[in-house]
Amino acid sequence: MTGEGCRDGEFTEPVEAAPARHAPLAENRPHLSAVLDHTPTDPRRAELAFDAGLRALLTGFRASCPVTGLHGHTHPSPEESVMTASFRVLTTGYADARVAGTVTLVIDDETVAIVDPGMVADRRLILDPLAHSGLAPEDVTDVIFSHYHPDRSLNAVLFPEARFHDHMAVCHEDIRENRNADGYRLSPSITLMTTPGHTAEDVSTLVTAVEGLVVLTHLWWSAQGPADDPFVLDREQLRASREKVLALGPALIVPGHGAPFVPSSSTPV
Repeated sequence: MTGEGCRDGEFTEPVEAAPARHAPLAENRPHLSAVLDHTPTDPRRAELAFDAGLRALLTGFRASCPVTGLHGHTHPSPEESVMTASFRVLTTGYADARVAGTVTLVIDDETVAIVDPGMVADRRLILDPLAHSGLAPEDVTDVIFSHYHPDRSLNAVLFPEARFHDHMAVCHEDIRENRNADGYRLSPSITLMTTPGHTAEDVSTLVTAVEGLVVLTHLWWSAQGPADDPFVLDREQLRASREKVLALGPALIVPGHGAPFVPSSSTPV
């Protein structure tokens, strides 16, 4: 597990909807927002901070409801389509002498998702920021894997109530629902998109946030590179997936092993 768990990237786009697990928070929904901190004091621990309205919402958000199944996907109404999700980087990854993955919290109404809960120096780097957001591990409704390398999945066990999403299925306890991840919608503002490259099974998560479209992916390890993924088997496949994501015009990219960055003409494809 040397560089393999080092740096990744993936993104996603809209199409289907997964079941909700918590009581609706419709009256609070307009207050959800996140602000990117562009001046982190520690480049390995760059954060996305929630605003006061979201903090107030999360502080009271602790009651959970039983799982009703893995089905029940719905198409969003016009009103839901304009809603935005809030996201926060719980811990920022890195890949050098040691390896850790970037782990992100995304909240869209009653959906509370963790993306890529993989390798970190200490589990408290995931759990403490989650607690500061007013959430317990049991409050997490969904976990998304960009792929199954340890740096993406090692700490999934922290979230016992969650549904687990990969490129081909949604799983909870002993229930498995096969489905194609491409265009699968977890909520009105969270969609998956298949983006093979780092692995053939890679998935990116597309989040419609107040910042604009935010793509959580392992197509890029970090803003600093490498331009070419040293573990990729099909370079043209990686290029095609990167171009697919950039064509969406994302406001931010959350890479596999680094802080969020604004894509530009210099972003490698």
